[in-house]
Amino acid sequence: MERSIAKSEKQIDFSQLKKGDYVTPESIREVIGLDPKTTEYSMKMMGLVEQARRELQHLEATIVIHKYGISILTDEQATVYNERRFDTGIGVMERAHSQAAKVDTTNFDSELKMVHARRLTVQGAIIGAVTKTRKELKLTAHERTTPGVENKE
Repeated sequence: MERSIAKSEKQIDFSQLKKGDYVTPESIREVIGLDPKTTEYSMKMMGLVEQARRELQHLEATIVIHKYGISILTDEQATVYNERRFDTGIGVMERAHSQAAKVDTTNFDSELKMVHARRLTVQGAIIGAVTKTRKELKLTAHERTTPGVENKE
């Protein structure tokens, strides 16, 4: 649901918003005076999202930038969004580890080589644990154990 937001002295008051609300780019532009397609707007938006998270901490909501506006996700939306974000984070972790493993350590002193090797070992153990746990906990289709409603004509 789109809502207008109280604006005072170039500030945005998020306190009246609730899950499912959306602050439009037009409302935000009125306050910050920047074009949504600029880098400055994007940087300002990150600060506004942090402000919204502080002001709406009591909601325990997921707050995101969506189509140049700010969206306070419903619980249903948040579960899908956060799962995707989590999976993306694991992918980022795996790529970072892969890149770290390709570092040429021939010019490192012995202490830095040891630190680097230890970091790779720890990272590998974390990735291995995640992979193993995902395999073990693979979700399976739920089979209904209670009888269903039958059509008795």
